[in-house]
Amino acid sequence: MDKLNSATNRSSRKSTPAGQLQTLHYALDVLELLSRQSEPMRLTDIGRSLDLAKSKVFRILATLADRGYVKKDPKNRDYSLGIGVWSLARNVSEFTQLVEFIKPFVDILGESAQETAFLSILHQNSIMYLYSRTGPSPSLYLGIGSFLPCHATASGKALLSQQSKEFLNEYIRDHLERFTDHTLVDRMSLIQELEIIRQREYSIEHDEWGIGFSGVSTVIPAIGKEKYAAIGLFYPTGRGEGQKQQEFIDLLLATKREIYKKRSTMEKRI
Repeated sequence: MDKLNSATNRSSRKSTPAGQLQTLHYALDVLELLSRQSEPMRLTDIGRSLDLAKSKVFRILATLADRGYVKKDPKNRDYSLGIGVWSLARNVSEFTQLVEFIKPFVDILGESAQETAFLSILHQNSIMYLYSRTGPSPSLYLGIGSFLPCHATASGKALLSQQSKEFLNEYIRDHLERFTDHTLVDRMSLIQELEIIRQREYSIEHDEWGIGFSGVSTVIPAIGKEKYAAIGLFYPTGRGEGQKQQEFIDLLLATKREIYKKRSTMEKRI
């Protein structure tokens, strides 16, 4: 999670220009803060991060939750973005086109592997999932519009491998949080792995985001301003070891070839 006391996270709405609603600015500050997180946040942490009173944050979150833009975990009372945000984003044509084009390939990949298959993009230093086809294990559900950290996920590392040196330097400086003993938090080790991923065209995650969760991913051409997206498989670690992992990689790369083939055919028709 981002450092909660970072000055970049604090609300700058001490004064509001004439003709604008201060409360709306605060609500948008909350949504933008949650969008930057790789995991849910507590109400008190949101208030501290934005330098807002707890009572004000409570009312904002209650309103956003009622409209579906924020969801509250009933067990630990943490907050994260809700499906309402995705509903708005679905009207963004480039995302809609990308999902419509890639969805059939993701469905086939998931069916062939009998695991959870997904489509994701890089969004504000995190991975955002645009579509997933849930596998046989309900515990491995990837919610549409959910965010996970780049350096601790297969799709994140695949997409990081295609970024500029300037982007990587900034990301590595500020975002290498340790989630498990397997998470890569050493700068040079991560850079070396990203170079390997760039050369072999796929990435592997093994218990890096959470113990018992692993995956493989590769980049594909995106649509619109995003140059790349990622597809991949997410599965319980025990179901993807040894030869089985290689089978998943082979299925993944075969799917990538089919996507490029279909993309090439479409471009020739235009």
